[in-house]
Amino acid sequence: MSSACNLDKVSCIRRNPQPVGSCARPVNGSWYVIQSHSLSKKSSYGPQPVRLLTAKNIQRPQIQFKDKIDNSSSPFQPRIKEKPNSLEPLAITLQFTDGKGSFSHPYEFELERFTSSAKQLERVKPRMYKLLEETPLVMVEYADQLPGLLQDLSSYSEIAVDLKHHSYRSFQGFTCLMQISTRDTDYIIDTLLLRDKLCCLNEIFTKPSIIKVFHGAINDIKWLQRDLSVYVVNMFDTYEGAKLLKFAQLSLAFLMKHYCNVVADKQYQLADWRIRPLPAEFVMYACKDTHCLLYIYDMMQNALLDAANVQKNLLWSVFKQSTEICKTRYEKPILREGSHMLLYRRNRRLFDTRQLYGLWELYQWHDRISRENDESIGHVLPNRMMLQIAEHLPRELQGIVACCNPIPRLVRQDLHKLHTIVLEARNQPLVKPLPEEELRTRVSTQAGFKVNPDGALYYPHDLTHIQDFRYYPPTLLGSTDNINETEVGDQKIQMNKLMISVIEVEAEIDTPIHVISACPYERYKKAKAFIQPQEAALSFSENICNSTWDRRRRL
Repeated sequence: MSSACNLDKVSCIRRNPQPVGSCARPVNGSWYVIQSHSLSKKSSYGPQPVRLLTAKNIQRPQIQFKDKIDNSSSPFQPRIKEKPNSLEPLAITLQFTDGKGSFSHPYEFELERFTSSAKQLERVKPRMYKLLEETPLVMVEYADQLPGLLQDLSSYSEIAVDLKHHSYRSFQGFTCLMQISTRDTDYIIDTLLLRDKLCCLNEIFTKPSIIKVFHGAINDIKWLQRDLSVYVVNMFDTYEGAKLLKFAQLSLAFLMKHYCNVVADKQYQLADWRIRPLPAEFVMYACKDTHCLLYIYDMMQNALLDAANVQKNLLWSVFKQSTEICKTRYEKPILREGSHMLLYRRNRRLFDTRQLYGLWELYQWHDRISRENDESIGHVLPNRMMLQIAEHLPRELQGIVACCNPIPRLVRQDLHKLHTIVLEARNQPLVKPLPEEELRTRVSTQAGFKVNPDGALYYPHDLTHIQDFRYYPPTLLGSTDNINETEVGDQKIQMNKLMISVIEVEAEIDTPIHVISACPYERYKKAKAFIQPQEAALSFSENICNSTWDRRRRL
């Protein structure tokens, strides 16, 4: 029985699994703790320490998905079947750009012709949000609730949207929750249960007369396309507005504190949103992200008009940039030649050819295993462990296990394959000096050098930031165009030829020479041939004097 249990443990099979239960673990670190601030009396928010909330034995949601998960390197193909609010019929074609294929955006034609209405660019009277306890909360978990949801959302001119995403136990990740807030109601939509039925939301999300307010929508737009086949037309991203207003911080928590005097509760930002049923703390945490967002939108709209002296260019620019974000198409992660070099350049280690070979093979292995098992690369083999194995290249299996603490489940299952990769890397020819091209391309974790043509320190003739820049200014000593005569008025002045030499020579040099600088030791070696005869003659004379003096003393 014990041997069977051990085999199950090696294969990561749990007998008699415990029921699903959540447990909160404290997260150490000063940056995880939210400092106490004075809160508004109208706010139900409060500062809490961040907690890592996980659960045991969660059934993988992707097993129940009706659409098959495709982790291959083929281009992502949109699954949209109907196109409401369209100006052009639905047509999805395969396009090639720089040798890479990708399918066209279903609403690209509508987004290119979208313009903000005059009403959206005018000053508004901000509508204060209701207390969270007084706002109705509707949980949408069944398909028969969707018609009522669409009918209610269509009666508003703006809605606030946010998503909750999970990416640790999935290669591409999936959307777990959607929050939608209107001026009167908060909605929580279970996107795991209704994943294949939420494409009907395109009737609202692509309607040009309804403003969809997001914060940091670049990822949300991609997740909506990949998981729900939902696209967005007419969006306002408060993150882009915060950038134009030049705020000290661009996070949603900062905007809530700035406009609503509310300290955002981030204690569940590391929570596992796959847990079902949803705990009450999760529901309240999700509501707070969109509950104040429409009021922030009103305040930011007026602030953008004030910052532009009642002009509409800044507000129009936010809508324009938000429309460009809506044009973004989801692309699946693809393994390319040299993908591991980005990871290598970010660390401070210096690898030889054997270690680089091992790193590339380990990188390919953990990418393949992640795609086959639909797990994230961080779950299969974290980057720090992969760099540790590639750096040491242990000979034994126990050495690989020692580099992984704790050892990941899939690493334990495929330990012999990793051992084979390490042995192959150790058999590669060893070339310790890295190529010069590699030394030049090694970069730090900071952003690369960017030229700002509008900056005060920019000079177009300053080439010192170029790798192989050499500057040799012309000098009179090295010039071959010396002028022997020059005219000053009516008289001609003879210019003496310049002659510089380390060794004094009697011959006159008729032609100008190039003076080559040399280090002191080189000059010493050149002068040594002239100094040695003089030293030998001096030594000979001293010896004669000494012998004469000794002879006289004897006499």
